[in-house]
Amino acid sequence: MGRMLQRRIGVAAVWAVALAGGVLAVALLPVEHRLRGIAVVMAACVLLTFGIQLAVPQQKGFVDRLTASLVGAFVALAAVSVASVAFG
Repeated sequence: MGRMLQRRIGVAAVWAVALAGGVLAVALLPVEHRLRGIAVVMAACVLLTFGIQLAVPQQKGFVDRLTASLVGAFVALAAVSVASVAFG
């Protein structure tokens, strides 16, 4: 597997976890606890991002990969939050 593909898989994995975690938080938690649940999912994404990116042997692009992972996770969770408010 190429290095570029490994980096993209690591970033996409964090996005997928954020999206799935956000959907589960909205689906399973009562309305008054959803924001806290989404914050916990984001915190888990931060830890997951550092774990995945530190496991990648290449140092070059570390900050770019961290940024891509976390901004993508934030956008995914923001979309879930907006959809939750819009569709009840």
